[in-house]
Order: sequence, then C-alpha cells, then structure tokens
Amino acid sequence: MTHTPPPPDRLQFAKRMARTAGKLAQKMRRHRNPDTFVSSKGTHDFLTIADKAVEDVIRTAIGDAYPHDNILGEESGFTQQNTDKNAGCWLIDPIDGTNNYMRDTPDWAIVMSFVRNHTIDIGVVFLPDQDVMVWAERGQGAFIDGKPVVLSPIDDPKTAIASIDYNYKQPYRLHMRLLETVFQNGYEYRRLGCAGVSTVRLAQGCVELYYESPINAWDVFAGLLIISEAGGFTHHTPISTFLHTPGPVLMTNGKINPQPFVDLIEGAGIDN
Repeated sequence: MTHTPPPPDRLQFAKRMARTAGKLAQKMRRHRNPDTFVSSKGTHDFLTIADKAVEDVIRTAIGDAYPHDNILGEESGFTQQNTDKNAGCWLIDPIDGTNNYMRDTPDWAIVMSFVRNHTIDIGVVFLPDQDVMVWAERGQGAFIDGKPVVLSPIDDPKTAIASIDYNYKQPYRLHMRLLETVFQNGYEYRRLGCAGVSTVRLAQGCVELYYESPINAWDVFAGLLIISEAGGFTHHTPISTFLHTPGPVLMTNGKINPQPFVDLIEGAGIDN
C-alpha cells in the first residue's frame, strides 16, 4: 500500500520558500541584462523579470505541496485550486520594493502569508540582502531570526519615528494631510519604499509606527499578523474587504497613541 506523505508544516514551508525565492531574485539581479530586466507598470511602478519568475517558483511549490490551497499573488493574480468557501489562500508578494531591488538597494523583501476564513494564520517577511527573517503564526507569537520580537517601548511621538509610505494611487492632497498629522504630532519620519521592510523595522524596534494607503493585501497581511502577535496595534479595513480592495493600514508598537492615524483611516477631517 502506498502512503501519501502529509503536507509540510505551512510555517516552515513559507520560511523555506522565502529563502529560496530570495536567492533566486539575487541571482537574477546579478546576471541581469539591463536592456530587458526592467519594465514599467506606471508612474514609479516597476516590474522586473525576476518578479514574475520568483512568484512562479513559489506558486509551483505551493501547488505541489498544497494542491487544495488557493493562491493570490501580485503578478499573476488569483489561482483557485479549491472551490470550498473555507479553503485557505496563500498571498505572495514575490519582490516587495521592486524599485529598491532593481537599484541594488537592500530594502526589499519576500512576503508570504496564509489566510483561512478571513483570518491570517501565517506571515513571513524575509529581507534577502540583509539576511533577516521575521515570522508569526496565529496564537504562537512573532519571531525575528529565531528570537521573540520585542517592539519599541517609546510612547512619546516627540521621540518616535514613523515609517510613512506613498504611492501614486493616492491623491496627493491626502498624502499631504497625512504628513500634516505626522508633523503636528511631533514625529520624525522615514519613507522606506517597501511595506515588508517597514514591518521588519517596526519588529526590530527601529520605528514606532507604520502607515500607508492604499496598499494591497499581499504587501501587509504578513506584517499585520507579525505585529499583532508581538503585542502591537493594527488597524485596517476588514480582511474580507482587504483581500479584494487595496486599503489603508496602520501598525504601531502598541505604546504610541494611534488615534490621529485611525482618524485618517476613518476619514475624519478630510474633505472628500
């Protein structure tokens, strides 16, 4: 009798695939043809041939290991392997921070998460050029390179740093309203150009707050779980909505007062 081996543990699988994907992305960048490596999807929105190749590798591995899990990726969209409404779904951002990646800046990430019944169960963020990995499993805590994540204890905005990002899908006036909120509350801020890196910096205690709008689920679901499991604060649109529609996201160390940024998400004080 032939016995089918059980599927691998999803968290360990995601961590392993993140490293495999990172090595592939680094290799493709080292051997790139500058005439064909990069194309444009829009204003400051780039695609490299590595983005698609990396996602394909991850998708193939998921299909082999978990043939009943659905897949949602940035480059190839949704693949339905299971019509059961309770089926789990993998979210993949093969290269988060493509603009940084293609310019040989180390602030880019491989981001993977797993969602079931509108609950994020697994989140992994790996920074290949910095060899830093952060992960979480629901109810099991958050870890960075094997050690528990310890968020910054700072609770005063006047000594805090916020990671604030911007993309051209957001009206400029709303971004300026966001920056007004940052300055009025006394924050210093950084723009890192990668949601995964912002998550890692928050997990490392380097920043106290991360805000971006609008952003896609595959960019931030891993981060939302990691920061929640580490005892931080998160605020966003419902997971069921977020899966299909980009939205705002706020993550903090759980010490900083989030209300000024929650008000932005809820539309308070913004003339639409």
